[in-house]
Amino acid sequence: MTNRYILPINETKKRNKKQKNANDEIKVNENENAIIGKFISDHLCKVREIITNTLISIEDNSKYNLFSKNELNQCIFSLNELYTKICYFEINENTTKKTQDNIINILQDTINQVTPIISKYGTKHMKDIIYICFGSDLQSLTTKSIILNDKFELIKKYIHPTGFKQITTKYNHDTNIDIEPVCLNKITEEVVVIETSPQFECFDVDINTNHFFEKIYGIQTIIHNIKTGKSIIIKGWVDNINITFFSKVLPK
Repeated sequence: MTNRYILPINETKKRNKKQKNANDEIKVNENENAIIGKFISDHLCKVREIITNTLISIEDNSKYNLFSKNELNQCIFSLNELYTKICYFEINENTTKKTQDNIINILQDTINQVTPIISKYGTKHMKDIIYICFGSDLQSLTTKSIILNDKFELIKKYIHPTGFKQITTKYNHDTNIDIEPVCLNKITEEVVVIETSPQFECFDVDINTNHFFEKIYGIQTIIHNIKTGKSIIIKGWVDNINITFFSKVLPK
């Protein structure tokens, strides 16, 4: 996010520098400024939304005694500070390049500060964690398998994160992810290691958890981003929905 947009130059439309005039240069600068301005505005809105979602999530999860009141209060205080930090920024055609750079730096710093909060307490939507860890490029997480992609949609829709950890990918890159089983057989004598499991694999939570709600509805899943060489193990709880209500193709 700290990288600025570099506008593509169409070689067929390049002009000789001698033929350029001041109006041409002003027009190019205005176009670049507009694109960067939209980039910043979009990400400002997204980060504000994620902070709000995280606040709603931890308040909801506290009802299930997943977090203590002290943890709740500390989290709310930190999130309020972070939201206030970026809530008054507005981007328009008069915003200077120096101001844009300053906002981008503050935005990146805000993401860096909200990441450990979400890592410990989770957030409302799976897509929020994916954005924080991998950015807005969801395309790099999809596969050629329709069933795996449908499984990913179910994960994003029905699992509510209560925390995550990011690791260097230990998944075998040489394995063709599109022919992997969509669900591992976990009723086996072999030890199933979550870090090396296939894309979108799901597991029960730690059996030693003291939270009754987590024992019933708790779940873990892993998402690999081969492009970045990073994986995230997400802990959360799943909605209590009868399997007959699903319209997507279900993994068997």
